[in-house]
Amino acid sequence: MSFTDAIINHDSDVINIAGVPGAGKTTEVINLAHRQSSKTFLYLSFGKENTANARRRMPNNVCCMSFHSFAYKQMGVSKARVVSHLGFSHYKSSLNSIGLSIQSPALLECISLLNELFCMSGVPLNQVSTLLGNPSFPNLNKRDLSVALNAFIRLWNACWEDGSTLPITHDMYFKAYALSCKPIEYDYLVIDECQDLNSAMFELCLRLITISPNLIMVRLGDPCQQLFGFRGSSEQFAMYGFDLTLSATHRFGKTLCNLTNDFMSYQTVPHYTKIQSNSDHTQVSNYIGFNAILSHIENGRKQTVIAKYNISLWHILKELALKGVKCSILGGVNKNEFNFLKQLYHVYCTGDKGAHGRLKGMTFERLKMKASINRDQEMLLSCKFIESIHDVGAQAFNVIENQLTDMKDADVMLTTVHQAKGLEFKHLVMMDDFDCARSGSHFLRLPKEEAYLIYTAMTRAKESISLPKSWGDVV
Repeated sequence: MSFTDAIINHDSDVINIAGVPGAGKTTEVINLAHRQSSKTFLYLSFGKENTANARRRMPNNVCCMSFHSFAYKQMGVSKARVVSHLGFSHYKSSLNSIGLSIQSPALLECISLLNELFCMSGVPLNQVSTLLGNPSFPNLNKRDLSVALNAFIRLWNACWEDGSTLPITHDMYFKAYALSCKPIEYDYLVIDECQDLNSAMFELCLRLITISPNLIMVRLGDPCQQLFGFRGSSEQFAMYGFDLTLSATHRFGKTLCNLTNDFMSYQTVPHYTKIQSNSDHTQVSNYIGFNAILSHIENGRKQTVIAKYNISLWHILKELALKGVKCSILGGVNKNEFNFLKQLYHVYCTGDKGAHGRLKGMTFERLKMKASINRDQEMLLSCKFIESIHDVGAQAFNVIENQLTDMKDADVMLTTVHQAKGLEFKHLVMMDDFDCARSGSHFLRLPKEEAYLIYTAMTRAKESISLPKSWGDVV
């Protein structure tokens, strides 16, 4: 039975579909929407880039939005209230405005953590106390925990009073919508990238299907592409079981298909679907090196470089920019990160202590030592990046800015695995910042989260892929 027939003929209002990378889940939704042209669809996805890609392809009877953009529209909150992160100063100010003076860092940390966990959870406000069992909470006595709990509840309620101007995060307005949602007037609710939904998102979906008459919910995903565990992604999608599994990929050929299956056979991960392919159009090569990337560019072959860490992209970006290569970063340049690197370079050059944020009170060497002790790989790579531009100097930042351009004009696209979710690229180069996955002639068993990262990275390629240097001679 085809994807479309399986959904149309399904006898339940919820259908769960697992699909391997490149199985054509988006294309199948497009076909369904065309076949059901008199019906309306709401397509929700976890990722911004994936949602934008779907929006470009879907017919007019499909409304494509990310979970947060949908909640933002429904809640009608003022853009001026929304901040990316609430710091202790935000909490102290907001609490003061409702008559609560809390200065203790431990209590503020507890309130902050309660807010973070509550926004990712599926629990209602009257059960928020159940979250206090999380081991991440500071070691407080019962009285202090009670103070923090009551302060958080009062603050949460104050945030949603009519006319409130208290600052809120994206996750806060999403949770508020999940708790207060009303029926939606669509025939189909299509949820993509279900493996990365947190409990609050699952709870919203269940509420919508419960209160919206005649709504049919289609859940799509791949459990082995779960990348957002650090943001509370839930195992619920895999726990439901699958009504249909799409195992054939149209994205890449047999060579990469077999290599991916071989890699995953060494991993102890549940719910893996062995990928099948009927073509052999993908070239797999060992590590090609920087000069080979330049050679490919000279021959008109645009490249996509994919990395585990965002800072790794700055390393290759610097080298490419110094060679005059036009580059683009998927999702755009993170201005906060760029400014942080400039500040870190200043601390490195002057020997002074930093004045703001993560650099406050820290010399370069102390920061580097702390990162080493804490095994903070991203910070260590940041320090290494700064040391690498010593000979070029501060002008390296100007060169980088001058060589950044739009995606359509770039010779090299740079992306992290997280940004690349749901996307595909003709010619892919994997950077060497992933965990070493190979020893000799066989793959190594890796932690589940790392295995998922590598699996997702490998399966973005269409026509060619270059493997990490640490893997040695694979082909």
